[in-house]
Amino acid sequence: MSEKNESRIKKWLGIIGGVIAILGFLFELLTGGTLLNLIKFRSHEIGDISSNSSFAITSIKDSLGRNLESGDRFSYQFGVPLTLHGIMPSKLDVDESIWVILIDNYGKYFPQYPTLQIYNGNQWKSTNIRPLNGITDIIFVKVDKSGSDELKKFIDNNSYQTSKLPQSAEELGRVILR
Repeated sequence: MSEKNESRIKKWLGIIGGVIAILGFLFELLTGGTLLNLIKFRSHEIGDISSNSSFAITSIKDSLGRNLESGDRFSYQFGVPLTLHGIMPSKLDVDESIWVILIDNYGKYFPQYPTLQIYNGNQWKSTNIRPLNGITDIIFVKVDKSGSDELKKFIDNNSYQTSKLPQSAEELGRVILR
């Protein structure tokens, strides 16, 4: 395919995405519902959102700024990247970090970068989460420095995937996608 045709296709996809966003906004205004919840093609549904007393997921937003809850759908073509926020009552040790990892339907792990951003002492934010086609879970794992270095290696080498988590990985939370 020529660059000119690729450029045209990207332009049309952008226009179609804009039209879908406008239609979704109008549909929401007129009916109180969300058009994107009705779309099953090229989308994920937020399933269970699990946290524990030491790590809580408080909000998930798509690229359109919509708050997503269990049962809501988002387009992985137009609705990503996602931004997640939460609370973490206990502080991390100096050498610890929290990574967001996507898991696909083959059991492969895809570390997301940058790592979790912690602010105001106990609040966190994760941006640039891209659960594309085939992703079934978004997990949050705490790792020590060697675990973080191991995950960062996949980013630096442009491989972006691994078949196993670092030995120090401790799962803190999970969002199941359907």
